Amino acid sequence: MSRNTVRRLNGADTALAVLSADLGGIVWANRAGRRLLGDDSLHLRSLQAATAALAERGRTQLLLRPADSTLGRALLVRLERDEALGVLLTARLGAADETVEQRAARLLADAGVEDSQACIASADGFLAGTPSLPAAERSLLGLQGAEFLQSDEDHLTIEDEAGSLVFARVADDLVLVHLCDRMPDPTAVPGDADGEADAAVAEAETVAAEPEPIADGEPAPDAEATADAERPEGVPAATDSVVEPEPVVAPLQEPFRARLDADPVRFVWQIDADGRFSQLSPEFAAVVGPHAADVIGRAFSDVAAVFGFDTGHEIERLLERRDTWSGRSVLWPVEGTDRRAPVDLAALPVFSRERRFEGFRGFGVVRPAESVADPDAIGLALSAPEPRLSTLSPDSTPESEPDGSPTATLADEPPPSRPFGRRTGAPERTSPASGGVVALEERRRLREQVLSSAEEAAFRAIGAELAPRPAAVPVVSEAAAGSPASALAAVFDALPLAVVALHDDSLVYANHRFFAVTGYESVADLEAAGGLDRLVVSCGGSDSEESRLCRADGSIVETGLHLQRITLAAHNCLLLSFPPLADDPAAREGERAQARELEVEVAELQTVLDTATDGILLLDEGARVRRMNGSAEALFGLEPDRYLNLPFTELLAPASRALAKGYIETLRDEGMAAVLNDGREVEALVDGGAATTPLFVTLGALAGRRGWCVVVRDLTHWKGVERDLVAARRQAEDASFHKSRFLANISHELRTPLNAIIGFADVMASECFGPIGHERYLEYLGDIKRSGHHVLDLVNDLLDISKIEAGKMELSFEAVALDEIVAEVVALMQPQANRERVIVRSVLPPDVPPVVADRRSVRQIALNLLANAVRFTPPGGQIIASTAYGEAGEVALRFRDSGIGMSEHEIAIALTPFQQVKSGGRGEGTGLGLPITKAMAEANQAVFTISSTPGEGTLVEIVFPAQRVLAH
Repeated sequence: MSRNTVRRLNGADTALAVLSADLGGIVWANRAGRRLLGDDSLHLRSLQAATAALAERGRTQLLLRPADSTLGRALLVRLERDEALGVLLTARLGAADETVEQRAARLLADAGVEDSQACIASADGFLAGTPSLPAAERSLLGLQGAEFLQSDEDHLTIEDEAGSLVFARVADDLVLVHLCDRMPDPTAVPGDADGEADAAVAEAETVAAEPEPIADGEPAPDAEATADAERPEGVPAATDSVVEPEPVVAPLQEPFRARLDADPVRFVWQIDADGRFSQLSPEFAAVVGPHAADVIGRAFSDVAAVFGFDTGHEIERLLERRDTWSGRSVLWPVEGTDRRAPVDLAALPVFSRERRFEGFRGFGVVRPAESVADPDAIGLALSAPEPRLSTLSPDSTPESEPDGSPTATLADEPPPSRPFGRRTGAPERTSPASGGVVALEERRRLREQVLSSAEEAAFRAIGAELAPRPAAVPVVSEAAAGSPASALAAVFDALPLAVVALHDDSLVYANHRFFAVTGYESVADLEAAGGLDRLVVSCGGSDSEESRLCRADGSIVETGLHLQRITLAAHNCLLLSFPPLADDPAAREGERAQARELEVEVAELQTVLDTATDGILLLDEGARVRRMNGSAEALFGLEPDRYLNLPFTELLAPASRALAKGYIETLRDEGMAAVLNDGREVEALVDGGAATTPLFVTLGALAGRRGWCVVVRDLTHWKGVERDLVAARRQAEDASFHKSRFLANISHELRTPLNAIIGFADVMASECFGPIGHERYLEYLGDIKRSGHHVLDLVNDLLDISKIEAGKMELSFEAVALDEIVAEVVALMQPQANRERVIVRSVLPPDVPPVVADRRSVRQIALNLLANAVRFTPPGGQIIASTAYGEAGEVALRFRDSGIGMSEHEIAIALTPFQQVKSGGRGEGTGLGLPITKAMAEANQAVFTISSTPGEGTLVEIVFPAQRVLAH
């Protein structure tokens, strides 16, 4: 029996137990098994008789009296010998009437992890947890369990220095997530999980190890002595007086070697409310390298910009929305290589008890075996040699390199990643000078100011590739320049353009033209006056837009403003240039007039929007309402103070919110569905949520990803019209049905007496019982027979048309040769045509293939059309019956006559049931010939057409499409 089978049975309320070889003891049992067998071996005695059968066949069945009387008087159990498990006993307790939450709680109780932090999760997230599991951890553990269920793994253990996180499937759709505060004892012998049915749900792996007992009589170890024994040399005890520590020398570390053929690795990550990485588990650094993973304290957007992923800012938008997300992948550079490894990320927002947003926590999977080439080779830059670490005491200051930058010290080392959900180790020690307060702010500032050589090389290489370089700027070597100011002066001093430059957020250079325009004497004077905050009073949002500068004497000057990042002499600087504005007063006045026209146009457009009958809403990027026109406000019954920043989905009924979210996500993907954009029908909340109304919603993205435009149309009136049309259609269908049924019943009632009348007339006309006394009686009998046949034809036509309208006409499709049908009908009608002195000819090419049709109805069609042609063709006229095989593969049946013809109006009358054209035809018809013929042709999936000209004749065509033709 496979593990999956055991797991499935355990999750389906089936009693499971592993028995000893002699069937006399219970090795393991789930909760249902313990209810069946009890705690002693009294109920196992009846199993002894099955020992022989079990040894012979390896499996057997028998009845067992349950220990729990509520299970019934006897249950059928199955014994099966399994090499891995031993003797497995299974018994079905019946269909479990329990919810998925109850089943999760039962399986959690069976796992025996009540005293630790654990939970059961499904594909939808958290279901049940132990009392000791913090509420803040439930959502994230549920999300991680749901992600684990999507894999093919049965068991997964993630370990760090503080403990382990264990995932184990307990059913096909449920997973046990167990948080162990301590790592298992490496010297302990692990239990045989397979020998316990994989069942106990990996109990031996998920329950935390208990401390070893102390032997009787042995004194308990002194905690302080133990701490002193384990304390490294040179570290004072907590009770000792504080002394100056000896200088610490960082140990040499082995260089990182990337393994691009390794299996996928899971890791845990976390960012704070400002979007900065605050935790990254060591499993990630072990795959991509310590320098590539050294992003703690850096914003996600900065890391993405440096490493070149998330160029569409999709993950940044997800982080701004503060909602759960998953299934996003980035390409992360691998240290020491020119490769990027795909990293799958998922995250869950974290809130405090006061519902204050604290950031995101999540996990990811890095797949080094699926790495791709990195054209920028960032990983090679990250593997540059580190600078020598100095030996500094806690009170010493960082030394400086010859270029003036401080060297990296042990204080620069990033703090170890905090394990998921817990603190690790003791609080950081404080120095006496700090007054017992940890100097975290100094360490943070030092870390932010000092980059490792690998980081500096990576940022310099990426900046050199991405930064725009003016064509007119010559490259000055570092030796010649010596500093950013000298390098910039060599290039920009002679320019007739005001220029100021910043390096490392500090003003380092301004040219002579800048001092002439602003009135400052030097860069130091500008810094002393307040720097750029005082200089730039206002500026536009785009390059070369008008800005206002404050001069040294306090006056305001208007000028342009252009920002550009340049790399000069290995220095990355931000260059601000101030081009002069046009001095033409007419041009300035024209610009102001254009601005006034734009304001008037905006006001006109707002009036148009308020006048529109459809509701129009403007949403931000997060789908929150920014504005509504008057129609939308009247439709939803909301004022601006109530709907501003309200999520758009909150305006809809709960049943329509998922549809609206999916619609927005479809438009974000910019695929084919976004191009078609066929809108959605939703239900909206109106009158403060007291009622709903149907709406048709159409969304469109605003330019520059500034949000969405929503057009809503009230469908209440159209829904009413639709209901009326549906009701009218049903009434018409009912009326047609009753009419067809009436015609069918009348036809059946008339056929019997008509057949009797015609039969008696035939008998009397044949004088089989004696002669009729007068010749006039024979003429009357002939009239009776003709009238009876006429009425019978009418009844048959009524019956045929009622069947056709009811859709109950029985057709038997087969291969039909039209040439044979036409020849047969022409031969049948030839005597009547001769009596009327009408010539009938036939044109039947031999290459016309057969068609798929009903033979009887096709013969009736040909007979009706030829009879009509004979009836309405005067003496001396002619009729041509022909077939033809078209170039497109269709086959046509044609009847052309030189009769009296019809106008368009008369054709419409002739095709209406019970209507006849009042013209010079012979005899009286029923008015059903052409309608029945047309209906029969359409029933055979052919096209019926008729064209006629008064005084010239009529052409009727029956065209069978190529799909109905059996080509040679």
